[in-house]
Amino acid sequence: FETALASRDFLEYVWKGEQVEFFIDLMKRTMLLSEWDRDSYLIPSLLRDRYVLPETGIPGHRCVYYFSSGFLPNGVFQRLLCLCVELSSRNGGNTNLKLYENFASIELEKGSLVHLLENKEAQAISVFTEKTHAAQRVMSVIQSMLLKVNHDVMGAGLAWETYVENNTRELVSLSEAKRQKLAPWFDSNRQLETEKTSTGKVDLETFLESLS
Repeated sequence: FETALASRDFLEYVWKGEQVEFFIDLMKRTMLLSEWDRDSYLIPSLLRDRYVLPETGIPGHRCVYYFSSGFLPNGVFQRLLCLCVELSSRNGGNTNLKLYENFASIELEKGSLVHLLENKEAQAISVFTEKTHAAQRVMSVIQSMLLKVNHDVMGAGLAWETYVENNTRELVSLSEAKRQKLAPWFDSNRQLETEKTSTGKVDLETFLESLS
């Protein structure tokens, strides 16, 4: 994914040294760019390699966000990657990172590996959480991120339905899973985190801090 990394010097060159901080801040706020290290930035829209699904599938508990009631526009998945990379960096999880145009493998928290897959044909984004105890939180975090993207960038025009995998690997609606208190998505001893920070009423920095 090195092709999606841009150095500060490169951005200075592209923008001819004019208002560079303004443009970087604008791209951050619109979730087109995230800081990678002190001297470079990640721009997910520049990712070109496509991930080929292995025959063994992707490991982890699966949660699927279907956009079939509307459509999944270009840029939504890339913005989701931006937020995930930023959160991972804040939580010290920026190791074992794999990034593709349609796939990411990332630690949202140190030691908690999550895989994200975009399927444009199915108009869906699938999230696989390897750690059972983290599935509920990951689902809540990704949902909050999608709501943030929808509010800040997409004019609240996105619509999706959430499904989770049960013990027989069948997908059931989130409402049905909640009714059944389906593990590991719903723990009767722990309420699902609210999405109070995802409505766009807060700036991006505050939003990310609330997820850390």
